[in-house]
Amino acid sequence: MIGWNLGYGSFTVNSVISKQYSSNPIFLKVSDDIWLKFPKGDCITLDTSIKKAQGYLSEVFLEKAGNISDNNRKEYINKMAEILPKYLQELEAEFNNKKCRDEFEKIRIQDMASTLTKGASKQEVSILNPNFKEQYIYIGIGAVVLLLGLYVISKK
Repeated sequence: MIGWNLGYGSFTVNSVISKQYSSNPIFLKVSDDIWLKFPKGDCITLDTSIKKAQGYLSEVFLEKAGNISDNNRKEYINKMAEILPKYLQELEAEFNNKKCRDEFEKIRIQDMASTLTKGASKQEVSILNPNFKEQYIYIGIGAVVLLLGLYVISKK
């Protein structure tokens, strides 16, 4: 394994990049770009990295590749086209190994349950408040009728 510092902490390369390690500056530029733009980490980081990596190769073809001269551009594109799909597979494998889909599904279900509970509470309040008012009106009318009845009976 080869390790180097990219300014964001020390990374140990133990992926497809390490299998193809060389002192080639274009390869180093490609590997640095991949590590900086598509980091591994928790499920959210992996998901973001996968989404970015899926569209990155077409961006490389369409625009200039960073500070790479025109002479090295073709070599940069070729190296990126060779390494990025393999690295993307690694990201997806790690995503699956960490069971991130299950995590996201769990969060989604919790959010839905929370939303449904809040919605049900609001509906209950919107239904019960008018019913309570109506109920109090009937109790008040009943009390008045009862008092009138008692008054009529006591006068006889």
